[in-house]
Amino acid sequence: MSRPHDPSVPGREDVIADLLEAWERECPDPVDLFEDELARRLGLVQHPHCSPASWRQHRVRLIEAAEISEELFEEVGELCDPSLE
Repeated sequence: MSRPHDPSVPGREDVIADLLEAWERECPDPVDLFEDELARRLGLVQHPHCSPASWRQHRVRLIEAAEISEELFEEVGELCDPSLE
């Protein structure tokens, strides 16, 4: 009989990956939420075949490459303003 933490259990990695993915969907990181919103406002969208991990990497590169308008800069600043919390 194998123990729950036994690395020789077939499919263990898949189950762990599925649990981590579900956790990220249910309790997303605030930085991810912010970057998703910023990307959306810049007109960037995740391709359906792009994994969430890959999207995070590409999203940061695309955001860095984008020229942010003054209006968008102000909106993002308001989102980050700690006095509004």
